[in-house]
Amino acid sequence: MDRSAVRAHLHGPISSIRTPFTQSGQVDHDALHHQVQTLIEHGSRTALLTAGDSHLLSLVDAELVAVTRTVCSAAEGKAMIVVADRGHTTPHAVEFARFAHGAGADVVMTLPPHWSAGSTPESLAAHYAAVAVELPTMIVTNIFAQRSTPFALETIERTLDDERIVAIKDDLCGDFARRLCLLAHDQLAIFAGGRKENHLNMWPYGCEGYMSTFQAFRPDLAREYWQAVERKDLHAMRTLVHREMDFFDYIAQCPGGWNAGMHGLLELAGLGGRWRRAPNYSLGDKELEALASFLGEKGLSPAN
Repeated sequence: MDRSAVRAHLHGPISSIRTPFTQSGQVDHDALHHQVQTLIEHGSRTALLTAGDSHLLSLVDAELVAVTRTVCSAAEGKAMIVVADRGHTTPHAVEFARFAHGAGADVVMTLPPHWSAGSTPESLAAHYAAVAVELPTMIVTNIFAQRSTPFALETIERTLDDERIVAIKDDLCGDFARRLCLLAHDQLAIFAGGRKENHLNMWPYGCEGYMSTFQAFRPDLAREYWQAVERKDLHAMRTLVHREMDFFDYIAQCPGGWNAGMHGLLELAGLGGRWRRAPNYSLGDKELEALASFLGEKGLSPAN
């Protein structure tokens, strides 16, 4: 896929895939297949794996390969497929991108190692370029969380002339995100990780879309927000952002954190089980019941 096609597919709400597990800790490929197809039915133009949301950091290489194959198969050519690696060195990342291309992926989100600030703008740009030879490549900015804004922007600027580097997922938000958009949006598709509030922060500066929590279980609310964006209706956008803040305030307090709450939502929405691999905590029955009760009180119960 070229840059213009990728930009079109990243327009609007995008839901990341949350790898479902069985209670015994095995990847639930049937639930994964169902989840991908449901997201596409809900209007997602993209099937997106990420190192974090998709729990790729807890998979061994053979499982990462199997999850990638399942997602590519489930999409059935109806959405752009973005796969992801996790902390791979350049040779390993190149090998994975080559495999993913053969499996049917359209884009790879590559997350280079970043322990101990061991890279430079030059070495990171070379990593992205090497991976992009095999498959169009997406940068994710959480690699820069422990680095300075100038370091991050210099790295990204070094990639802009490479047409095989096609998009950026931003996780850093705030002032960095605005500067990122001003630097790179003319060349690369950029979308906001996480919440609507992050999209609203970036939107005036150039931002294709955002990672939507509601797209998976309440696609009507995701559509409502994006319709407000297209109308440039700031009042409606702010109202929906506020509603989402209440939701995230609640799941942030779940035992095991917000991601435990999101996997609880998988079960409530019929998209998989609540289970995560140890030592990650999975919600108990009473905690899941409390989550369901909160969603009902707020008018956010899954539309399943």
